[in-house]
Amino acid sequence: MMVTPRVREEARQHFACDILEGAELENQGGDGTALTHWEKRVFENEAMTGTHTQNPVYSRLTLALLEDSGSAEELYWGRKLGCDFVRKSCGEWINNKIEKGELPAPFCNEIKHDGKKSLAVTR
Repeated sequence: MMVTPRVREEARQHFACDILEGAELENQGGDGTALTHWEKRVFENEAMTGTHTQNPVYSRLTLALLEDSGSAEELYWGRKLGCDFVRKSCGEWINNKIEKGELPAPFCNEIKHDGKKSLAVTR
């Protein structure tokens, strides 16, 4: 049984059962399956069950576990960059920043190719 605050809440909401302690873990399979995946019988097509399934989904339950365990990470790309970042093309964003004398972060303003596979990026 996986018992964390968010997992418990998601399991209770999903099954409409307020007495659940948490989410059941798989009790069969080898070391890589038992107690490391959601119980297949209960969560059938959840991608984090221990066996392949048709139409797998990453449910709110798995996202809750990632958050509770500290495995979910912040997405910093584009954070607090405003409406233009979302609504305009990369080229427009870069050109507008350069015209204002600003660096076009988070994009690069120059890419140099050394003739091989490596690139040097200037920000």
